[in-house]
Amino acid sequence: MEFITSPNNPRFKAALRLKTSRGRKSQERMIIFGIPEIRRAISAGVRTYEIYVWRSSGDNDEAVNELIGWVQNQTQAERIRFSELNTELYQRLSFGDRHDGAVAIAQRPNCGLDKLPLSFNQKLDRRQLALVILQGAEKPGNIGAVMRSADGAGFDAVWLADPICDPYHHTCIRASLGSVFRFPVVCASTQEILAWLRKHKVSTYTTCVNARRDYDQIDGRGSVAIVLGNENSGLDEQWNVDDVTPIRIPMQGLADSLNLSASAAIVCYEVARQRRIG
Repeated sequence: MEFITSPNNPRFKAALRLKTSRGRKSQERMIIFGIPEIRRAISAGVRTYEIYVWRSSGDNDEAVNELIGWVQNQTQAERIRFSELNTELYQRLSFGDRHDGAVAIAQRPNCGLDKLPLSFNQKLDRRQLALVILQGAEKPGNIGAVMRSADGAGFDAVWLADPICDPYHHTCIRASLGSVFRFPVVCASTQEILAWLRKHKVSTYTTCVNARRDYDQIDGRGSVAIVLGNENSGLDEQWNVDDVTPIRIPMQGLADSLNLSASAAIVCYEVARQRRIG
């Protein structure tokens, strides 16, 4: 294992650039902070190139050693390079207040509507597909939290319509606790996604403060898509069409709405509840 101490190391400098949107796009890679998130990415088959570790002579050493041993037993282990950073470089590369001693560099997944996995077609055939679609969402923490809820409720994917934020931003990965790696994340225009939903006869519901139908009046037992908009500007007018049904979450207090992640969690678990009871 190489021990890196110079900030001029070319691989370290390339990894540091992945903390920016421009760096992720130019390298077509992403940076993953945290041992649980790294494990989930590798388990999901995400192509991982390098893992930087840091030994603090403290509590994290055992967890780092366990990660190294676990990775070496995975199918893609021979393609993953380990390097150790000194404290100064690790602190420059790490994110937030988490210092569990591991940062991974991986291929940024790129899934289009024309490259969806076979499991999507199978669930469409059985009328069992469940999607969350975020239109114009701009905060990576919110997107990650929605992914975590959708994953917990058993949904098949979270898609971004007219995306403003990179779904593989490190804040999004962290907020999702790695759930972003469990399902295909599609970024496309609202027009393209609407056309796909219509083609595959997916029942589509939009959350709207002024809707007449409550969220628990939907039929979530077949293939269903739940669409949520930007917290500031709401949904684009393209969703205001006859074959899309607006729903609301009733509010009993002073606030007229919930934030994006809370709204998504409520509706996702209503769909899960209906499917559980049949």
